Amino acid sequence: TDAGSDADTGTPLATDITGETYAVDLSTATWEEPAGIGAFLGGTLDAKILIGVEDASETIDFLLAIPDGDSLDQDYCIPTIDFEPISFASSPFFEIGPVDLPINLLSYSLTIYGMNIGGTFQADGSGMNNISISGALDLRDLEDALGGLSGGVVSNAEGACDLIEILGVSCTSCPSDDEELCLSVSLTDVEATATGTELEVVEEGVVHPECEE
Repeated sequence: TDAGSDADTGTPLATDITGETYAVDLSTATWEEPAGIGAFLGGTLDAKILIGVEDASETIDFLLAIPDGDSLDQDYCIPTIDFEPISFASSPFFEIGPVDLPINLLSYSLTIYGMNIGGTFQADGSGMNNISISGALDLRDLEDALGGLSGGVVSNAEGACDLIEILGVSCTSCPSDDEELCLSVSLTDVEATATGTELEVVEEGVVHPECEE
């Protein structure tokens, strides 16, 4: 985060952000947890999350979507996550979650379970500062890839947990079934910029007209 936006952090919003969408770039993140994994993954967490603001007044109403490929355009084939409005008394600070969100990691489709996102809107609405993201990755979602990632050393989630324990990282209970096969994930210093577009609600089980398959 540059000095200009640092000075802006916490300054009251000077514009209406209703209808704005923010592209949260996970490749800019600093990995706090699991410890040491950031050096291994580098910039491989190339996913972006689109956070739309359906309404921002005394309450704030968020909509989450996944972009189409490397673009900042909404993928209309993936259902959006529509949150209930919550108090915006803490403006310009915000929090979202917990929610299960699909992402792309090392070219594999994964889910961050129980994800929470927090940050601060820039006063002019052009971006967000000090974004933090926390949640859990289920290593069972990666079992098809573990052999290649580990050079054939491990082939299942249990083996992966045993291996990373050598690095001082412990697997934790998964939100879905309490099996200790998940990695706690904590990202900080994530950057986000306004896209100037508005997200559309895509409901589960409904084919959006813009969805081209």
